[in-house]
Amino acid sequence: MQSYGKDDQIDLKNDGLFKSVVKILNQKFSYVIYQYLRKIFLLENHLINHLDIKIYFRGMQVLFSNQLFFVSSGAIVLAAIIQYERLQSNAKIHSRLQNLYNISKFGQQKTGVISEIKSRWNNLKPSEKIFGTILVLNSLVFFAWQVPRWQHIMVKYFSTDALANKIPVSSLLFSAFSHSSSVHLAFNMYALFTFCRGVIHPWGKLGPEEFTAFYISSCVVSSLVSIVFRRSMKSPGISLGASGAILSVVGYFALSHPEEKLSVIFLPMIQFDAIYALFGLVTVDSLGILLGWKMFDHAAHLGGTLFGMFWYKYMSKYVWGNRRYVVRNWIALKKLVDVQSRK
Repeated sequence: MQSYGKDDQIDLKNDGLFKSVVKILNQKFSYVIYQYLRKIFLLENHLINHLDIKIYFRGMQVLFSNQLFFVSSGAIVLAAIIQYERLQSNAKIHSRLQNLYNISKFGQQKTGVISEIKSRWNNLKPSEKIFGTILVLNSLVFFAWQVPRWQHIMVKYFSTDALANKIPVSSLLFSAFSHSSSVHLAFNMYALFTFCRGVIHPWGKLGPEEFTAFYISSCVVSSLVSIVFRRSMKSPGISLGASGAILSVVGYFALSHPEEKLSVIFLPMIQFDAIYALFGLVTVDSLGILLGWKMFDHAAHLGGTLFGMFWYKYMSKYVWGNRRYVVRNWIALKKLVDVQSRK
């Protein structure tokens, strides 16, 4: 993720009933997290005083902002539902996903080019399909930035301005699909391709749906960390880029494959363990924040890296690992809809 000079100020109003509902859900979400961590620390480890952690998490509710709650939680819920439906051979959503990922509709045309594309796509591994989708989306957004008459829209919804009065929810996510140059895009996509296949089945522990939820969440988290830091420093300008999200993948990869050998691009003879690369990244970005380096958005980078580590240590087990509660409610909702439709 990179930072740039001051551009158009973003000022969007978002009041009314929707905002009130968001606030209530946000408070409930924070309270659930507080109760869960209280159980862990008090009943198992006896490390933190009850009053201390209660006061702490009351203050921490501001970090569970409306944007983070809806985008990240929504991604996790949707991914859990999609995974459940994918595993059901007779599910309608499963057939739709097959149409999307296996290009079966296009495959009906037995032309040489279409048949070849279908065959190649269907033979790709899950990590390669996910990477290919992210690559296409990033490329489309990059080309959209090149259209002069779309500049205002792209700045407003596909970049983040920390000093803006109101920041659209979409910009927290879409800014991670924007890039300043073809070199910026190429470098980020190369890094994503390198680490993506190491964390997704069959090589890694993440399934396609969990990785998708993880990646979307990391986009939002890295953007929010960047905004909080830049606003506190009163630093003008816009930020964009997938670096924060990609470094989340790197953070996850380093903890899941600590002894995996990595090398410097263009210098393959220099090799080191992934865990040491993680230490180096955290150190460099921490120094960048403390010393005020401006070339990169070090706050977004550090936030992304730490979030990847957090997902590996906690989110994957305690949040995604408990997706059965989401699935149960989804099944109940489907049954209710089915009963109502028969009346």
